[in-house]
Amino acid sequence: MSQSYVYNGVWINWARGRVLGWTLTLPSAEGQLLIAFLAVFVTVAGARAWFVTSYLIHQLRAGLNPGDQHHQQTQVILRNTGGALVASWELLSLRWPRAKAGSSKFWSVPLLAVLGLLHALGWAVAGVFSSQVVNTAGNEVLIRSPNCGYYESTKNATFVDKTWFQAYRNLNATRDAATYSRLCYGVITNKQFCSQYTVPNIPWTRDVNSTCPFGSDFCRLNGTAAALTMDTAMLNSQSIFGFNTPPSDEVGYRKVTTCAPIRTPNGFSEFVNNTTSNGRPGNDTWLRVYLGPTSHTNWTGAYNVNKSTESYELQTISAMASFDRNAWAPIRQLNLTDADISLFFLSGNAITYHQPVDDPWFSAHTPIDFPPDTYYLADSYMRILGCADRHQFCNPNLKVGKPLCTPLTGSIPAFAAARERRMGFSETQSSIISRFDLTLPLTSTIQSVTSEVSLQAYDSVWKGFSAPLPNTHWQTEAAAWFNIALAKLQALLVEISSGPVAPSPKGLITPPHGPIDAELCNAQKVRRSAGHVSFSVLGLVIIFVVGGTLIIISFIIDIAVGFLQRWSRRGAHKAAQWLRDEKLELQRMVYENAGNSPVEVSDGQVAIATETVQHKGLMYTSAREIYPS
Repeated sequence: MSQSYVYNGVWINWARGRVLGWTLTLPSAEGQLLIAFLAVFVTVAGARAWFVTSYLIHQLRAGLNPGDQHHQQTQVILRNTGGALVASWELLSLRWPRAKAGSSKFWSVPLLAVLGLLHALGWAVAGVFSSQVVNTAGNEVLIRSPNCGYYESTKNATFVDKTWFQAYRNLNATRDAATYSRLCYGVITNKQFCSQYTVPNIPWTRDVNSTCPFGSDFCRLNGTAAALTMDTAMLNSQSIFGFNTPPSDEVGYRKVTTCAPIRTPNGFSEFVNNTTSNGRPGNDTWLRVYLGPTSHTNWTGAYNVNKSTESYELQTISAMASFDRNAWAPIRQLNLTDADISLFFLSGNAITYHQPVDDPWFSAHTPIDFPPDTYYLADSYMRILGCADRHQFCNPNLKVGKPLCTPLTGSIPAFAAARERRMGFSETQSSIISRFDLTLPLTSTIQSVTSEVSLQAYDSVWKGFSAPLPNTHWQTEAAAWFNIALAKLQALLVEISSGPVAPSPKGLITPPHGPIDAELCNAQKVRRSAGHVSFSVLGLVIIFVVGGTLIIISFIIDIAVGFLQRWSRRGAHKAAQWLRDEKLELQRMVYENAGNSPVEVSDGQVAIATETVQHKGLMYTSAREIYPS
């Protein structure tokens, strides 16, 4: 995805709520500058916070009497040290000589030193965690692409061009989804590659103890372990598919696929001699399977038994529920009116296995001798696997004990049910469902299988020899197709907002279907690309408000409090001691005590000293003259 399509600015990530969801997305360069500035800002705020802390401690310890030398030294350190660590070191330097002298107050200094250390440690941690405003915002960004719309064939395209375009688009999308599903579904082996969508993969569960959905005479396995059911459960349009909408516009979607090995009872298949694939006179013998006529033949699948196939071949056919233009009309036993049906005809009569294969779809028990070893061939020329896809949409905002949902059925009747008024979908919800409507036909089980190359077992064949296959390998194949379909669904929904990755010259992008659909173009989330950084606006506000407040307070607290102390005449001596303990003021007193001329100091608060008094051997200016009435 082009990084230029990522929106830079402030937006709400509704997955985190109206307050916590406020997010600022910036290009990486600007983002790194902001992170560096945050670290510096927190460091400055920490230093000024220590000034406030030391001022408050100084004022609490200040009294009418200066106290002993140890007390005076502590006050001077609190007044003049700019950093908590330096203050702690200097305070600890005072502790040891007083401890040896047996001072009864020596514990006060270590406690102040510990306070300084804790303050320094706390703000150091705060500086480190200030960068967490990036992680707090999550790793999601918004797409804002000029290519948002629906990728279709050109308006004046011929039937051949339209067919070529659809085949080209589906083949590329399926191949990309197959690569993505292998890397990102199951154990994630490439975290960077899998960080494309809101979630790396769509979760689902499997039930290996399902009953066969087809007629009992056509199910190869019987009982409760005759089929594999794969169920996504309810998927949220916000958290799973990245539609950044308020909770009131979220949609629930569910997909359930059930696959089972199928057999052909007597009377539903035959060998036809001296014919060709289209039924014309020829020299080959064909196996034909009659599971319902197609638009061109009265048989469903056929295989040339004279052909030696040292690799797998896969034929497919499908029928959608409630669709009157299907290329195949299933027989009654396979015609599930509440599901979209796909059949997969597997061939490979010349593939030899090192061991017998008990898998019902890859079944191979026909021995063939290659002395000194014995290998095994497939039990039949063609084996069939059938799959049924069902879909469901839910409105999580309309609940009668549980969310209101459409029936679990084929894609066409599911969409028809979603349009019913009783479902109560908003315009935004309906627009989201319309995007599913245009996407799901390309994510059916049959559309997720390009050819025999899509088989996991294909990778186990070399020059006609295959490695052993487990008894449930057909379930592995069906699960892989289900993963491809889900990965394809993720990609195609995002493609509507971002535009095609590799557009075809025979395709064009039609604009969104109205203003509501256009708004969805600005509401598609993906996971953060390497070129962008997202910040939590709430985190930034807290950092700047708290830090800025501390900085402002630190520059006015001694002035404001000192003014109140002088105005109220309560604590004026504390204000005087704060000024007296300043290093330049101490320097002035030292100079004057040494008999030098009085030093004029003028910082807006300290008046020119003209009279000095002596208190316990220490020369300092009286409070009366510092704060003239």
